[in-house]
Amino acid sequence: MIFNSMQDLRKFISFVLKESSAIPHVLNDKSDTEFAIGPKGEEYLESLGFGTRPIHRVRVNGKTEMKSDVGLLTFKLNTLDLSAFNAYDQYFKKYASAELPASLLKAMALEETTLGKDTSSNASTAEGVLQVVGGTLDYLNTKRKWLGKPPYAASNLMNSPEMSIKIAAEYIKNHMLAPRKMLSGDRNVGGFDYTTDEMLARYKTGDDGPRYAERVKVYKKFIEDLGAV
Repeated sequence: MIFNSMQDLRKFISFVLKESSAIPHVLNDKSDTEFAIGPKGEEYLESLGFGTRPIHRVRVNGKTEMKSDVGLLTFKLNTLDLSAFNAYDQYFKKYASAELPASLLKAMALEETTLGKDTSSNASTAEGVLQVVGGTLDYLNTKRKWLGKPPYAASNLMNSPEMSIKIAAEYIKNHMLAPRKMLSGDRNVGGFDYTTDEMLARYKTGDDGPRYAERVKVYKKFIEDLGAV
């Protein structure tokens, strides 16, 4: 990251310190720069209502393990820099809506790429901080063409975190959660009027969809409980 002036640098440092302060010390390392959830942190998460029964299926080093709500948060967050946890909040807020809150966008990105940390190692063919597969981008661009809008390029997903969040949010809001809106013929430029649960279960392809939805709900509650977006 390059700063044009000392004033810009000071603003960035102030922003990071302000955002980091939203995370309780019990969840952080001694320097308060990254998550380090130990036994006391797990007790704190339990006090917030996160469960301890192993109900979430996750892949760990190529093997399937079952995690509780608390175990899931510990597994996902430990060693994540607080600055990385807050890095894209402005974009989640910018492209959110009443139906698609910023906390849900952030939770989805946390599940999919650990907020951009795992984009390079992700085995999926999807791209972006908030993952979009090529077929979804093609589908979105077809509808944009019907509406007289320019297409998005695949490079938008790969090269710009903001654009990847914008594109994913547009697809979810306008073509999953929105009601149907028909043009001439059979061209539906709207969505399918999905509920949030239905959208989450369908956003992740394959039979992991419903489990993906439950994991995202855990992250969303964590983000909202801490006011972390």
